[in-house]
Amino acid sequence: MYTSATKRFLIKQTPQILTLHINRFTQAGFSLRKNGDHVAFKFELDIAPFCVPEVSEAETTYDLFAIVEHSGSMSGGHYICNVRPAKNDSNGWFHISDSHVSSMSERMVTSTQAYLLFYRRRNGDI
Repeated sequence: MYTSATKRFLIKQTPQILTLHINRFTQAGFSLRKNGDHVAFKFELDIAPFCVPEVSEAETTYDLFAIVEHSGSMSGGHYICNVRPAKNDSNGWFHISDSHVSSMSERMVTSTQAYLLFYRRRNGDI
């Protein structure tokens, strides 16, 4: 007898730093191409729905503190980082590209083409 089934993986222990990778590169036949579509992301992330029930709520809340972007194409490009040193930092976000550092608004941050997202656990020591 066959029946429908669902397989589910749950997080048992949450990390201090949660890194999310957005797959921006796809294979089309024998060639690779970059996907430049905008992906919306949150500044605060609650991963409780993906954790076992025993994980406390204090361990499932994360704050975004860094974003890595890739500019360019598959044949060449450049990596840029946008960081927020601390959530309560009044200076906000910084755009870092090689030796150039400039401040940026949260609105500018949300318009980036994120490649890697780095979240810090809210109650963590880091």
